[in-house]
Amino acid sequence: MTEEWKRESKTPSPSPQPKNPVKLSLTIVLMLPLMMLLFHLLLYHRQQTGPKKIPWSKNHHFDA
Repeated sequence: MTEEWKRESKTPSPSPQPKNPVKLSLTIVLMLPLMMLLFHLLLYHRQQTGPKKIPWSKNHHFDA
């Protein structure tokens, strides 16, 4: 296992590994809904505690 790692680190890869772009896009795809949910929860919480309601929040089914 260590021998392979040494060999990999020694030889510089001319082109980026095919795993990297896929991993990047996958993380973006996974993080986007998460960030949207976080942002929405933040807005929803602000709406709950704040004095004025956000009109577009009626479209979302977040009735607590």
